[in-house]
Amino acid sequence: MQTLAPIAHLAQLRGLEAGLHAYLELGTSISATHVALLCQKRNVIILSIPTIQVLLRALVCF
Repeated sequence: MQTLAPIAHLAQLRGLEAGLHAYLELGTSISATHVALLCQKRNVIILSIPTIQVLLRALVCF
């Protein structure tokens, strides 16, 4: 959270109190695709909310 503090007006890190997973709520002026590419270049694993929803549905089917 401290690392992202300078860009708090553009993106908010949420969900840390839940444990291992968190999400980044982006402002409307930020491209999620661009952020995803930058994260991948830094070996940070991210999943979009639609991707997570698909994975959860697949797990329920098993």
